[in-house]
Amino acid sequence: MWVSATIAVLTSLLAANMLENGSFENSLEGWYTSHSWYEKPPGAGLSEAKIAEGEGRDGSRALVLIGGGKRGLAMAVKPAYPGRYRFSGWIKCEKIEAGQAGVLAEWITGEGKWISGDWAVQVKGTTDWQRFETELEAPPGTRRIHLDLLTTEPNDGSVWFDDISMERVPGAYAPPKAPEISVEASEGVDGGLKLSWNRDALGPTVVWLFVYCDPEPLREWQQKAPKAILDADKGEGFLWSLTNGRAYYVAARAVDGDGRASPMGPETQATPTDRQAPRPGLAEARAIGDDRCEVRWWPHPLDADVAKVEVCEEQDGQVRPLSSGSVFYEAERPFYCTEPWLKFRVAATPGRKIGVRCIDANGNSSEAQWLEILPAVRQDDLGERCDLWQVPATQNVPRDAQPPGAPGPIRLELMRGQAKGFQVVVRPREDLHAARVSLPEALVSEDGRAKIEAPWLAWHFVNYVALEANSIHTQGEERVWDAPAEFPDELSDDTWRDLPAGKAQPVYIRVTAPPEAAPG
Repeated sequence: MWVSATIAVLTSLLAANMLENGSFENSLEGWYTSHSWYEKPPGAGLSEAKIAEGEGRDGSRALVLIGGGKRGLAMAVKPAYPGRYRFSGWIKCEKIEAGQAGVLAEWITGEGKWISGDWAVQVKGTTDWQRFETELEAPPGTRRIHLDLLTTEPNDGSVWFDDISMERVPGAYAPPKAPEISVEASEGVDGGLKLSWNRDALGPTVVWLFVYCDPEPLREWQQKAPKAILDADKGEGFLWSLTNGRAYYVAARAVDGDGRASPMGPETQATPTDRQAPRPGLAEARAIGDDRCEVRWWPHPLDADVAKVEVCEEQDGQVRPLSSGSVFYEAERPFYCTEPWLKFRVAATPGRKIGVRCIDANGNSSEAQWLEILPAVRQDDLGERCDLWQVPATQNVPRDAQPPGAPGPIRLELMRGQAKGFQVVVRPREDLHAARVSLPEALVSEDGRAKIEAPWLAWHFVNYVALEANSIHTQGEERVWDAPAEFPDELSDDTWRDLPAGKAQPVYIRVTAPPEAAPG
């Protein structure tokens, strides 16, 4: 009986002191005293909060706030729910002339919003030990309490606290009634169901909904764990990790802050479907001359059900398809493939707005992602506009690196399934806008018998990070170079980049031999 056991444990805690260290025998454990926001005026500091040995009401320990011209605060944070709580303990004070000292209960929502505060006790002036006991009402929406032992104004006195206790008072309200919930396959949800309910109909003390969900009718629900435990104040929630197209029975029980559970509410049957649109993925458009452009597309790594990609334009406020292609996830390619999955060539007359959108197997369509058309690449004078050279894959390249001389050949020896890389360094002699890398459609062996296709070739710009100082743990020759400077960092997913003149930009290139590659 999973639920019965859970509720029984909760109920058994109701009469216990919720403060583990209200006697302060374990020093300040469970009490927080660093609250700069409570300083008055700001920056003035707080009264010293310390454990006073032998100054408790029976010669034990006590907490004392020593004024010092400031005000003080020690706080315990605990779960709390609508209903009644009993607060008790002992307090004494000396020379509290400004404001008062006391114990304050602050009721807080689950989102951390302050609802209200109630005093359990207040004292001022000079008093001997006195016991207090009072019951306070936690208002609707309460999910936790900040229990404050404090002085309200800067002072030169002291206040002592001992044997502070907080207990839930059960049975102040009628037990909860069986809840009614609505269930639907909601827009934007894949493999889940959206639940909604009338919060006011549950009653102010209901804290949770224990939601049960199963393909079979819930006759034996006592043997099952809830599929979800939802905050009653939200008015809605979701059940996830369900199978699309499969019917489920759904019902709920309401549980209040005393741990009392309602009977099971009425069952509702619902079937989750995929109603989540895919993401547009990553796309770019490159001008290729003659008022045409090439649109390149890659899927978002979290989407694996895109069935079709459309290249579209906007015309008179409407999105109109220009071209489309099917997506095949079964095609063999390495995880880090940077070769576009699809390429389209469309007209790109001046002023035309080009974009892409994705459609999954269930007909869900993404919003169109509109693209900047990158200018055509000038390759005829590339050698005059920048320096190019290659370095090993793991070499750190400073931004002010100079070309070493005549570039040498690039040689890689690979086994089947093995990947190796190298870097090509670009150092522009003038600013380059929208610089990007194009790799061949395939690498072909000298005898023409072996081939590595483009999906097995990948490239990435190398990102840099600016550091003001070197790590104190790296000295001398262990350093890459001295800071302040830019240092090479992770590989980028940018498909193009503006390159400033005079700054070296490495491009990491990876070649993988397919598992079935022919030797050569």
